[in-house]
Amino acid sequence: DHDIAHLLEYRSVLEEHFIVPLAHASVLERAMNKDTCFDVARSCGLSLPTSKTVTNAIELESAVRQIEFPAILKPLYARQWRRPIIWDLVGKQKALLFENSAGLTAAYARIREHEPVATIQQYIPGPEENLVVFGSYCSSAGTVRAFFTGRKILQVPPLRGTGVVLEGCPVPEII
Repeated sequence: DHDIAHLLEYRSVLEEHFIVPLAHASVLERAMNKDTCFDVARSCGLSLPTSKTVTNAIELESAVRQIEFPAILKPLYARQWRRPIIWDLVGKQKALLFENSAGLTAAYARIREHEPVATIQQYIPGPEENLVVFGSYCSSAGTVRAFFTGRKILQVPPLRGTGVVLEGCPVPEII
């Protein structure tokens, strides 16, 4: 998401010299928004963990009563936590894991002044190999022209970080 946001910011300059094979900004914004992605996945009939996006402490209090623990706290958009102050407050992690509501509430209290929008999601345990990837290139008409699938082998930090070792392999169930 961070790289895509950078490309979008400088797209007009880049397009003076390169063909930039990215969808329109509105499409990419929907893809980077975790709530919108969940809505699309839900409409496709996929089973999803409970997820709530909050913007203040009152919404958080309601959300923690609806989420089964363990749970993770993460930004609605990955770029929200990449700002220097927030990135330091979250320990340079993409998501924080909590066994109970007290820890989650304390973490949210630390960041809400700088970034009140956050997503709380039921954490589904399992090995990194269970995390699969589908990447694609679509024509301007929306036809998938090429795609790849794979599995995450290693993330940093483990189980909720950035994929650093991925295996390109067929994953028919996500195609």
